[in-house]
Amino acid sequence: MTKRSGVSGRASARRSTWAALDNIKKTADNMRKWWTADGKVYLEPAERPADEPNKWYRDRLPEEYPESQRRYWAGTVAGIDKMITDLYALREACVEEYHKTPEA
Repeated sequence: MTKRSGVSGRASARRSTWAALDNIKKTADNMRKWWTADGKVYLEPAERPADEPNKWYRDRLPEEYPESQRRYWAGTVAGIDKMITDLYALREACVEEYHKTPEA
């Protein structure tokens, strides 16, 4: 196979790095979504008061906010641990690629 002009022979290293960074970003984005809390909560039809059948939302109770729930804290710790593991793996791969890369 011949190398095409203008195409890097090491493009797979760039794609792998990009994929690893994308994975780390997805983890961070998921955690950000967990911590986004609107002040209103949607009411399912069965939960709506009989005297107000068109009431679709109610105010969020203090204990319903993410900071009041252990599962959000535990999930965030797990997400941080995942990102740390993924970052260390990415760092190792980048150091390896650094050593493979000739000086210009």
